[in-house]
Amino acid sequence: MDFEVKDKENFVVKFMTTTRKLGQYKWPLREDIQTVQKQFLISAGFVPDCLNFEWLWNVKEAPTKDNIYNIYKKYS
Repeated sequence: MDFEVKDKENFVVKFMTTTRKLGQYKWPLREDIQTVQKQFLISAGFVPDCLNFEWLWNVKEAPTKDNIYNIYKKYS
């Protein structure tokens, strides 16, 4: 995921797509770019490890972020 600050409350986010393994992501065939409000960002600024020539990426913090999302989902 890549992002830029649009203004104080919004970010422009370029999303990656998940694979079957938790924490592994790849760039989609078509760019998925959306404006996201700051309150809905779980995390930013982490650097994923490249596993396959910029095609496959691993986010070692994924289990923590997945737990945070599941808690949010439970109460929203």
